[in-house]
Amino acid sequence: MKHLILPLLFVGCAQSTIVLDPTTNKAVTPTVPSTQNTLTLNVDMSLAGSSLFSKPFSALVFLNGALVAAQYNSGATTDGAGLATFVMNGVDTNNCPTATPAALAFGTYQVYYAMQYAAETVTTVAAGKLVDTSLVACSANGFIQSSSGAHLYNSVSNIVVSGNATVNINSTTTVPGSQHTFSLSVGNGILASKPFRCYLTDSNTTAIAATLQPLALYTGSTDASGLATTTGNGVTNFPVATSYKYYCLIGVASATNFLATGNYEATGVATVTGYATTTLTAANFTAL
Repeated sequence: MKHLILPLLFVGCAQSTIVLDPTTNKAVTPTVPSTQNTLTLNVDMSLAGSSLFSKPFSALVFLNGALVAAQYNSGATTDGAGLATFVMNGVDTNNCPTATPAALAFGTYQVYYAMQYAAETVTTVAAGKLVDTSLVACSANGFIQSSSGAHLYNSVSNIVVSGNATVNINSTTTVPGSQHTFSLSVGNGILASKPFRCYLTDSNTTAIAATLQPLALYTGSTDASGLATTTGNGVTNFPVATSYKYYCLIGVASATNFLATGNYEATGVATVTGYATTTLTAANFTAL
């Protein structure tokens, strides 16, 4: 008996590509990174002693230099055993914290944490009304950035988000901050006798903006000789030991909008490794 071998005919078929799962032989659903992940901050200072019990703290979360989540110190306090857990909230277009949990995409984030120690007085810094005093500042205080006492407790962590994530803060990961100051020596020209502001920001920040959320803010004025230091003003900045992008602005043309044309700016990297000073001269500044 003869078998007929018939040629296969392909008539007018549209070509398509289907990726099959080698095990089930079913079409594979493409993986799309989620943008709805949460980040939970879990604080446990139970082994640190009572000096870190019932104390205010703040946290900021950055992605590629942009603030994406924040918890100001108002309402963020460890309990009587040194514990606290909450989901980080997002920020609005002014970088002010919202009341809604942040929806985070996959990526690596920088989490900055600062905590009051003992009974010293602390100061906070919020987005808005910093570079431009006409802006409305975020309410509910801000990120703890300086102290009248010996130090703050703080930390910085790199957190990989590939789903709902948790960052653990405890007495092992937090350390006393390192005092860092700015010193200006800009001569007796147009930069003398002028107000200035210096900001420490996340190291991935690419430019200063009116709604910037700093990690530390330094203020003061140069004297008639163009000299100034940020020590001796009653509070001391104790940032965590890491590298920061700094921006220093001198109000030559405007003392209320530090980003105004005619003001002067210096920018660079400040690496905090211990008690140190960033020194700036007139050569570091250029006109905006």
